[in-house]
Amino acid sequence: MGKESSRNTQKNEVLERVMNFLRMEYQTDVEKVDTSEAMMPAVDKDGNEFYYKIAITVPRGKRNPEGGYTDYNGYEEAKVYKEICADNAAIKKQKKENEAAEKQRKRDAKKTIRELNAKGLKKMIVEGE
Repeated sequence: MGKESSRNTQKNEVLERVMNFLRMEYQTDVEKVDTSEAMMPAVDKDGNEFYYKIAITVPRGKRNPEGGYTDYNGYEEAKVYKEICADNAAIKKQKKENEAAEKQRKRDAKKTIRELNAKGLKKMIVEGE
């Protein structure tokens, strides 16, 4: 059996095991919709029906300029994904901090304007007498 054929056989076995697990875990239908895909119906908290589509793939990696593919490294992809998530979390945190600082700056500015207006009004009253 060739490398590709062996992987396809194992991929189909994994898909069947995933389908069986989902059937048992969720007590629902799970049907194959393509050679490496299955679907599972679900209902959201508002009673609306929708479907999950589950795909099992065997990635090849990136195409080489000379032809063929580089080996796919799932651990490296997971590491990059974690870094992206951490970066996004840091960006989100910084954005919240900036928004809070801007709100505080506006509150301080309004307070200063109120204080200056009050002082100016008092000065006008005193000068007008």
